[in-house]
Amino acid sequence: MFEGNTTGADLKAVQLCEELYDDSLFHSDRALKVLATKDYDSLNIEVGFTLAYMDTCNDGLSTMKPTPQVIITKNSEISSMSSILRKSILFPPS
Repeated sequence: MFEGNTTGADLKAVQLCEELYDDSLFHSDRALKVLATKDYDSLNIEVGFTLAYMDTCNDGLSTMKPTPQVIITKNSEISSMSSILRKSILFPPS
């Protein structure tokens, strides 16, 4: 996808995102497990990891020229969904 027109810094940004996606999947799996036990404090923490990872990935990708906007948009969507989940944990409906 990025081969041929990438710099070393671009490649590092993409590799970092790959690692962060793997970590996000790990924490998403853990989030489902703690949700099943109704451990909402731990769920909040696990969801928080995904939020942080997507922000970090977007920061790295935003330095690339051209900017891979499609990936940044998808990361932002993941962050938005995670944020909604986090808010529903912190502020459940009465």
